[in-house]
Amino acid sequence: MSSSRSRPAGRARRCSTSGHATGRTTWRGSWASTGASSPVVECGEVVGAVTPAAAAATGLPVGTPVVTGGADTQLALHGIAAREGVPTIVAGTFWQTTAVTSEPLIDPERRLRTLCHVDRGSWMVEGIGFLSGLAMRWFRDAMCPDAAALGRATGRSAFAVMEEWAAEVPVGANGVVATMANVMQADAWHHAAPAFVGFDINDAARSSRGAFVRAIEESAAIVASAHLDILAALTEGRAVSEGTVTFTGGSSAGALWPRVIAGVTGLDTRVTPAPEATSYGAARLAARGVGAALPPMGDPDRVERVDRNEHEQYRAVTERWHRVYRDVLSISGPDLPPLFTPPAPLAAPTTIPPPGSRPSAMAADIHQKEENMADLEGNISAKKFRADTPAVRFSQNIRGAANLDWGMQNRLSRILDPQTGRTVMLAFDHGYFQGPTSGLERIDLNIAPLAEYADALMCTRGALRTSVPPATRAGLVLRASGGPSILKDLSDEYTAMAMEDAVRINADAVAVQVFVGGEHESRSIRNLTTLVDEGYAAGVPVLGVTAVGKELVRDARYLGLATRMIAELGAQLVKTYYCDEGFEDVVAGCPVPVIMAGGKKLPEQEALTMASNAVRAGAAGVDMGRNIFQSADPAAMMRAVRAVVHDDVDPADAYELFRDATETRVLA
Repeated sequence: MSSSRSRPAGRARRCSTSGHATGRTTWRGSWASTGASSPVVECGEVVGAVTPAAAAATGLPVGTPVVTGGADTQLALHGIAAREGVPTIVAGTFWQTTAVTSEPLIDPERRLRTLCHVDRGSWMVEGIGFLSGLAMRWFRDAMCPDAAALGRATGRSAFAVMEEWAAEVPVGANGVVATMANVMQADAWHHAAPAFVGFDINDAARSSRGAFVRAIEESAAIVASAHLDILAALTEGRAVSEGTVTFTGGSSAGALWPRVIAGVTGLDTRVTPAPEATSYGAARLAARGVGAALPPMGDPDRVERVDRNEHEQYRAVTERWHRVYRDVLSISGPDLPPLFTPPAPLAAPTTIPPPGSRPSAMAADIHQKEENMADLEGNISAKKFRADTPAVRFSQNIRGAANLDWGMQNRLSRILDPQTGRTVMLAFDHGYFQGPTSGLERIDLNIAPLAEYADALMCTRGALRTSVPPATRAGLVLRASGGPSILKDLSDEYTAMAMEDAVRINADAVAVQVFVGGEHESRSIRNLTTLVDEGYAAGVPVLGVTAVGKELVRDARYLGLATRMIAELGAQLVKTYYCDEGFEDVVAGCPVPVIMAGGKKLPEQEALTMASNAVRAGAAGVDMGRNIFQSADPAAMMRAVRAVVHDDVDPADAYELFRDATETRVLA
């Protein structure tokens, strides 16, 4: 968790809680002097006994001790014996993301709030996820009336059925974003209108109810993660020092939600053995009041370990969620009511400012003076600098790209999907040494219609200028090396185009063959490094392609050597062949994205299986040519490959999609 998002908390002796001095757990002096306040009693103390009238109303025996209770969140923390270093998400109708402290820490930016704990000598700081749990219940009642019946038929809850649907949807909910609660800003808490955005009405399978359920769970987890970031900053990292978070309350009964929390937060998620920690905490506190003792709730029912791959994917999902939330917040208003509007004077009179925006008295005075000047509307509206809102930090999901220039990162994001960090490239550059290959006789007829299914195209500049429409939206990787034909030694290549022409064509990368172990190895490396230098000057990435000669073996040892050399010599992307054993080591040893080469034509199911194995081993996607344009149905094969690469669809299921499309085309 980053601690750079705010300054450390103040160690206040008092905070505003209706005249109560939180630091001393007493009334403030001025309030106490009025004589209107009752004595402050610690939680867990006996304050009386059940009277006859109360016994008649409740059925409790007369004389039963009455013990001071506590608030629901604090009781849950007491029930599990929460401690410093391990934060807790108490997840019910609202989600309280909390940290127990040994002193009353006050958030100087007034985002989170500080309260007394029921345990003496301790306090809690909490960020509230507004109605996070209720959002799921509303979706069950409004959109999933059949889930309860399905659950009863198998002895499960409706929520268990809904989570099964959601578990079939990948990280990011297929692009569906739920805007529900906003990150807490205690002094001016503004929420967007509840909404789902990013769904595709043309694709019911991807924008399914499971995607919406997952979007709700991801939204709640992202808000909780933001609160954990603030807690980490306030405590200088102590709140999350053990790398775990405890998950309790009704939502913790879910099978998927703990995994989503672990993925978003990057913290191992401990699920309490029973959701009702609050009820148990109340009983435990009452027992203490009468001199008995109940142990805290036992060891976690399960621990959801962080999947580092999912956590990396969730970084981009989280950044996108915050961007979308700001956009929806900006259009919320009387015609699009927000989830909640703070009462006056906290509510803005006309527009809803972003969270954390609190104009000072000086800013208000300056604004009034500007209104009295002759300049007027445009100039005034240009002064909303939002000084209290931290600068947005953008992240990307592309390995090794964090320190590249903006232009190079932008070009890479047109090749690799920013959400998945993967790509499906369509290669049709074979003619530069093979001539008119089968399936490439007419690029304008055979390849151009496939461009819409590709994240990027890999081709020569000649084929591009003559046979591909300029309106094509796919990324573009240009073949930049060449020389001999298949009649000669293929390693005898030179650079075959100038970087200026790549920029002129608006290429997103250039590709160069590297013949590690070949007769002309050194020249091919010189070709690579020359293009890398020119690419840095122009902001154009270089894709290094491992070319394996006939005399060499495509095993993990060779491919690991070649890919590592290409990356260390400066290429931003590497394309290489797949090997059955050790491919995950090849990928792990390469500090830039590795894209699998499709190679020779295989039966469709074998090609899909190879692509699936490659991405599951860590590859950043595939670059296929012959397995696409020599397929019985190239468009159907492209869609099946996309399902494997971007949606992690099982290759057998993807093959069925291919067969269904092929059979439909034949019948039509």
